Amino acid sequence: MSPTLSPRLRAVADLVIPEEAAADIGCDHAQLAAWWVASGTVPRAIASDVRPGPLAQARRSLDAAGLTGVEIRQGSGLATLRPAEVSTIAIAGMGGHLIVEILRAHPEIVGTARRVILQPNTAWEHVRRWLSDRHAVLDAESLTDDAGHTYLTVAFRPTARGGPWSEADIVLGPRLRRERPPALAAWVARRREHLETLAVRLASELGPGHPRVDEVKRELHRLDAAAA
Repeated sequence: MSPTLSPRLRAVADLVIPEEAAADIGCDHAQLAAWWVASGTVPRAIASDVRPGPLAQARRSLDAAGLTGVEIRQGSGLATLRPAEVSTIAIAGMGGHLIVEILRAHPEIVGTARRVILQPNTAWEHVRRWLSDRHAVLDAESLTDDAGHTYLTVAFRPTARGGPWSEADIVLGPRLRRERPPALAAWVARRREHLETLAVRLASELGPGHPRVDEVKRELHRLDAAAA
């Protein structure tokens, strides 16, 4: 097994609760779970995925490295876990809508974890709106640049309830808005440029009064309002 992780996976790995069991849902080749155990960060990890191919590769890699302590399970989402079986659940490397579906499908599993780490590839606001509906308390929220992409990573405590989230919290993230890391300003600038360019292109292709053009302009307005 590789002793190193990509920057985006390291952002997830560093948020695990140490010395307690953890699970990586949608694990692909189980790099995250292997790193947790090989580094001595956790004593035991569960790596699960719905796809047999990546899991077979993960088993071969674990066997070749002689690494014990990682249990491979095949199944859909959180159905591979039992309540209170692990302290940390990580779900990364998939779209935000799918992540929310996975969380909603098994509240009995989510509710018994001490920490849940999410890293959606898309639909950040959809994930944040789900967290907002729960009045979730975030332990961490960060942006990581990796191979030309920016990744959002959040960690929350399922049993904690905080105050309401504002619309600006949903657009930019409550902790990111408060902490204002340089990566946030860079992301806002790139996002604004993308939306402005998209609005111009759609107006040319569809006409300036097309609903899709108005939708993009509203999103741009929400971004500017949140970043003000």
